[in-house]
Parts: sequence; C-alpha cells; structure tokens
Amino acid sequence: MPGRLSWRLASLSREGRDVVVDFDLVNGTSDMLRTTTLALTLHGARGESLTQEVMAGPLGAGRTRRIVARLTDVSFSVTDLTLELLAGLR
Repeated sequence: MPGRLSWRLASLSREGRDVVVDFDLVNGTSDMLRTTTLALTLHGARGESLTQEVMAGPLGAGRTRRIVARLTDVSFSVTDLTLELLAGLR
C-alpha cells in the first residue's frame, strides 16, 4: 500500500463531560479501503487516558473523510490525543 493514511485535527471541544473530536482522515494511498477502524485515545496531564474505537467506514484512494467522534464521560482535562489505525481492509 504505497502512500499513507494521515489525519488533520479540525477541532477538539468539550460539551459537559463529553469530548468531541472533529478531524479529517486522508487516504494518501492508491487503495480503496472498504473498512477503516481507528483507535482514538485522549491523554491527560496526570497520565490519564481514554480510548474509543472509531469506525471511519469506506475511504477511497486519494480521498478525505470528515470524522466526528464523541467520547462520553471524560473525567480529566485533555492535553493530547493519538489516532491509530486498527484495520484498513482493501
């Protein structure tokens, strides 16, 4: 799979105890991904973390998809986030 998947954060906001992460997922490969599953992890200043799987659906070669993920009942201040590809099936 030449190229790579990447992402760009659009916004990170709080709604009560929920955290909403809005980002663009970019398929820089030449492959159509029929199923794309990501692990989104929020990190806190004291080592706290919360991970949620995010289903990003199909993503065509060279395409971008806007993803909005809501993580509920987050009890810490978010200082960073990471995104990991769990599955990208062609």
